[in-house]
Amino acid sequence: MPNSSATVAPCQWSKPMGPSGVDSLSYCFTFGRSVMKAGQTVSATLAIKNSSGHTIAFSDGPPGQGCAINVQTALNGSHLTITPAFPDDCELQPILATGITTLQVPVSTTYSTCTMTEQPTQTTPTCIGNGGMPPLPTGDYTVTLVASSGDPFTQVAPKHLNLTN
Repeated sequence: MPNSSATVAPCQWSKPMGPSGVDSLSYCFTFGRSVMKAGQTVSATLAIKNSSGHTIAFSDGPPGQGCAINVQTALNGSHLTITPAFPDDCELQPILATGITTLQVPVSTTYSTCTMTEQPTQTTPTCIGNGGMPPLPTGDYTVTLVASSGDPFTQVAPKHLNLTN
């Protein structure tokens, strides 16, 4: 759920085209860690600044129609890319008030799929325990924002992350 906030950690605001052609939205993506242990999940913050002077539905359709745009992160390593899966259900559209709205976006450093019975692969390893997701390999990754509809975050700079044991 979005939160309205008057303050955001210092960062570089990007100015991409927003959802449904709204060009009065700018984005700030902050992630307070550059090194973490593989297998953990932490939160990054996406701040959305609405300078339009009116509320905007953050959705894939016109106000009152369409679904909320879900925001997740993708991790890209030298030999592995982990992309998120989005739910099929349609959530209510969040309304972005004028000013700054913040969203907490999870950054997971585990695989998003695993197998208990099939032959494991580089992108679908063997599950741990009773179906738990194994940690990603150690190394350097970039963390990028991904939207369930459209691509409003193309101008948002990715963040660097080093995964350790």
